[in-house]
Amino acid sequence: MPQYRDDYLRNIQVLDGADARDADEGIVADEAEATEEAGAENDINTSEGTEPEIEIMADGEYNDIGPKAVDRFVARYIDIFIYLVLLAFFLSIIPGFPEDFYFYYVLLLLTVLLFPFIEAAFLHYKGRMLGKLFIGAKVCYKNGGLLSYSDALNRSFLVMIKGMGLCIPLISIFTYAHNYNKLETLRQEVSWDASLKSVVLHKKLSKVRRGVIYGLFVFIILFEIWTYLDWLFI
Repeated sequence: MPQYRDDYLRNIQVLDGADARDADEGIVADEAEATEEAGAENDINTSEGTEPEIEIMADGEYNDIGPKAVDRFVARYIDIFIYLVLLAFFLSIIPGFPEDFYFYYVLLLLTVLLFPFIEAAFLHYKGRMLGKLFIGAKVCYKNGGLLSYSDALNRSFLVMIKGMGLCIPLISIFTYAHNYNKLETLRQEVSWDASLKSVVLHKKLSKVRRGVIYGLFVFIILFEIWTYLDWLFI
């Protein structure tokens, strides 16, 4: 009888061990099946156009992806000022070209129509114009590559329309305020960067350099006000 009891206990232990192994194998199988289902779901989402999140790649010293809405505004204002000065110079040497109050509106119209093409070329080849160079910023894709010319041109026109309000004063105030709130308060991407998967990278600036750049910006604002009043009272 003890021998039968010992055999019975050994059989129970063997069966318990087999059940445990079966349970472990079942858990592993369930985990593998869940992994396969998750992979299949990701494949379906990708095929339906839901793209995975792209990691933003820092580029050397350009490693700050903060919003810096004011820096971006100052850089663009400097770029447009340089463009306006050069454009005004070339228009002024055209014989018979009027230099009265309407000259100001001609400059604005040509800025809206031509500036995006020039900016797009700089963004495509260098990632920045002079204003962004001064402020230490560059535009690129989130993976670090420079924008194609078509995407750069698309971005420039979107900024001109949605960011600058076509240079129309009252509309510009609204668009600037809206995009500042989106960048600095809500910490969201502006629409043109979100649609093109682009990003503006910044490098750290010394206080002296930032002060000089902001001083230049204030000078430009005062110069433009004086020029506008001068044309207004011609």
